[in-house]
Amino acid sequence: MSGRASGRIPCVPLNLAMLKGVTIHGFDLGGWARHSRERLDAARIELHALFAEGKIHPHIHAVHPFDEVAAALTVGRRAIGKVLLEVAHGV
Repeated sequence: MSGRASGRIPCVPLNLAMLKGVTIHGFDLGGWARHSRERLDAARIELHALFAEGKIHPHIHAVHPFDEVAAALTVGRRAIGKVLLEVAHGV
């Protein structure tokens, strides 16, 4: 879980994290962008590498063709995960 675009701060029952044996990390990319651009750039490189290696899997809520950008934008804050625009090759 990441973000709080809806304005609500996510609440996670910590007992579930303990029972599932998971780790919860908090971060603020905005703070890094304002105060430590180098750390932000390094974090982005690491994040892209993890994605390329298949170690992280972002949740895809919906995929829309590029010419349906208006439909993609209507999902707004109801999206659970990423809303993608698909660009055809050679366009």
